[in-house]
Amino acid sequence: MYVSDDPIESCYEGNLLVFEHDDTQIVVFGSSDPLVNDNVGDEGNAALSMWLLGQHDNLTWYFPSWNDPAFGDEGSTIIELVPAGWRFGAIQLVIAAILIAVWRARRLGPLVTEPLPVIVRGAETTEGRARLYQRSGDTNHAAATLRAAASRRIRHKLHLPSAADIDVIVTEAARLTGLRVDAIRTLLDGQPLTDDGALITLARELDDLECAIDDATTTRSNEINEH
Repeated sequence: MYVSDDPIESCYEGNLLVFEHDDTQIVVFGSSDPLVNDNVGDEGNAALSMWLLGQHDNLTWYFPSWNDPAFGDEGSTIIELVPAGWRFGAIQLVIAAILIAVWRARRLGPLVTEPLPVIVRGAETTEGRARLYQRSGDTNHAAATLRAAASRRIRHKLHLPSAADIDVIVTEAARLTGLRVDAIRTLLDGQPLTDDGALITLARELDDLECAIDDATTTRSNEINEH
């Protein structure tokens, strides 16, 4: 601890002490807050700082602003600020990544012949689907499939548009074959079936209906050709 018998002057709430010792002025400054940029413009802090730091003839006090050239476009880019050793290492890493990608890339080899998919006959597909229906016992679904397929084929044989509904198909089939409308409607759009025997009967009657339409269509064609 230093004890002085000389008179001491204090200001700035005791943070600044000035006294003489052996004909030498001693200044003790106990806080750095007035020298901080945020506080230099408050309560004469700039004057205090200049007085403390003004040991030379010229003292420059710098206040940065956004208009300074250091913040302009002429400054160095972030790439330029990176040390040269880091840039060289980054280039080496990029080259190594490219070489690894080329090494591990999939190369085109010779053409390989492969066999074509197996061709399955339509009869085998039909038999397989029939076995599935038989195992599941879903007679109604099987009957609906038979009726939908027969309606589609009959529509094609009668040269009807694909948008023709069941009423048009039944009417045209009855007019061509001479069969009753209600009988044809029962075949193509009847009640659900209850057993396999009824399903077999339905398949046989649908086949007979298509044969009757084919015969009537052939007969009409022959009559047109004769005339």
